[in-house]
Amino acid sequence: MKRRILFYILALIFFCSISAMAIAGPKGCKLQGSWYGTGDITLLTTYNGMSANFGTIIEELPGFDMTFGGTYPDVVEGTTLRGTWQRTGGNTFVFTQLAYGLDAVGNIIYKVKNSGTKTLSDDCNSMEVLSTIEFYGPEDDPFAGPGFCMELDPISVYRMMIDPPCE
Repeated sequence: MKRRILFYILALIFFCSISAMAIAGPKGCKLQGSWYGTGDITLLTTYNGMSANFGTIIEELPGFDMTFGGTYPDVVEGTTLRGTWQRTGGNTFVFTQLAYGLDAVGNIIYKVKNSGTKTLSDDCNSMEVLSTIEFYGPEDDPFAGPGFCMELDPISVYRMMIDPPCE
């Protein structure tokens, strides 16, 4: 009888600890917030979260050459990148985002999909982004198959902090 009670107590402790880990999810930094990048690629990004584990991305690339070095000479502007992110570990995330290259009258010249990983620093205030971009024609479904793929250089991005007004 004592063995059976001990077994039930240990089983209860085991299942409660497993349930608590499942509810808590992986520990780590929150991705939500606004971020900026400087250097080869200047960007402004906002991560919204449905939870600490997934959400949406809105990203702007001011001054970025959306012709990709003249490959798409008719492109005069690109849309804001929009996408989704998901936590894969404590401070690691995967993401996919999509933008369009537009001509002077707003016709879609190409679609570009950017997917990769984001790894936050231990202090939660910077991250490294590794990604690839895929190009698709204006009528192509960017989620139906592989496009022309290109690996991007890693970039560093920094969390925006509250800064007091200047005097």
